[in-house]
Amino acid sequence: MAIVYRHRRVDNNEIFYIGIGKTNYRSIEKNNRNTYWYNITNKIDYKVEILYENLSEEDAKELEIFLIEIYGRKHLKTGSLCNLTCGGDGRLDFKHSEESKLKMKKSNKGVCNLARKNALNANNKKVIDVDTNVIYNSITEACNLLGYNRHRIYDYLSGRRKNKTTLKYLLE
Repeated sequence: MAIVYRHRRVDNNEIFYIGIGKTNYRSIEKNNRNTYWYNITNKIDYKVEILYENLSEEDAKELEIFLIEIYGRKHLKTGSLCNLTCGGDGRLDFKHSEESKLKMKKSNKGVCNLARKNALNANNKKVIDVDTNVIYNSITEACNLLGYNRHRIYDYLSGRRKNKTTLKYLLE
């Protein structure tokens, strides 16, 4: 069984992606997307809409092709979608071999630890609100006092998202 879903920008209500998946999880998963999808979702919030459920894999692929053709693709200047293909080319039953899983595990060894260390180091930096000139000892302290989401503020301050706040790292 399969689903067909779409992603819609919250800022202007524009549909920017059509996809299929085996379960609803694929519609909210952020891994294995194209660069254009990341460029949109790093700047803009979006909502997920499940259009069809309990479809055969073939029906889901045909519907994906049809919807992509209707909405059109941005890079072809035919519409608003960031899909890079005309659809129907995904493999819903794909499973990595044990050998592939082992290779991926080895290549990612230490990556999570490095990311965790970077986040911890960033949290030890002082943060300033440039409007009020209030200095906070860490991102966590600023977020707790101001009611912000710590992960989002970290993304803003590290440059992974466009900063929508008046917070900046304090240069010492």
